[in-house]
Amino acid sequence: MNNPVYFISGLGADERAFLALNLDFEPLFIRYISPRKGESLSSYCLRMSEQINPEHEPILVGLSLGGLMANRISRIRKVKKIIFLSSIKQRSERPKRFSVFRRLPLYKIAPDRVLREVLVRNAAVTNKLGRWETEAFDLMVKESPPNFLKWGIEQALDWDADLPKVPYVHLHGDEDVMFPKRRISDADLIHEGRHFMVFTRSQEVSQFINKEVANCV
Repeated sequence: MNNPVYFISGLGADERAFLALNLDFEPLFIRYISPRKGESLSSYCLRMSEQINPEHEPILVGLSLGGLMANRISRIRKVKKIIFLSSIKQRSERPKRFSVFRRLPLYKIAPDRVLREVLVRNAAVTNKLGRWETEAFDLMVKESPPNFLKWGIEQALDWDADLPKVPYVHLHGDEDVMFPKRRISDADLIHEGRHFMVFTRSQEVSQFINKEVANCV
């Protein structure tokens, strides 16, 4: 493959988030690492991007928080293209409620166990996840790197970026509760797709990714 494809999962998840996809190529994965105390997003993404082969000019597939990471990595090193999945590309697409959570950061004082339970329960309800999807996400959240969840939430709430300077495409669900469609611009939409459509609408998501990777020359 001329341009290897690296996947970055969402908050609390890892490469298992992409297990339901049927891809025409061998995917590579960038895994989340434990953040250092007070670490900035730029510093974190610089360390995270060390997982990319320096000889590669990759295509990055960013799921949810992974899209924010992909955008930042593309400003640090050479990237061929970004494929956003259930994510946001620029500050204007941030949900308005993010400003409320920034002013009232209750997640910072919540016990880790409670925070994990809230994340999993919210994901299951708002995405109509089945038992397998819910248990898979629960396991990923429990096994996420130490200190990552609260740090990741803070970075998402404070995220403030422009559109990527590299080519990009965006696939979004028109019933995404996390990042509502009304604030999303320039995206292909999956009808009745929700935030976890990588699980629940994996066939359509796979077709989109395969097409975009094949078209990248």
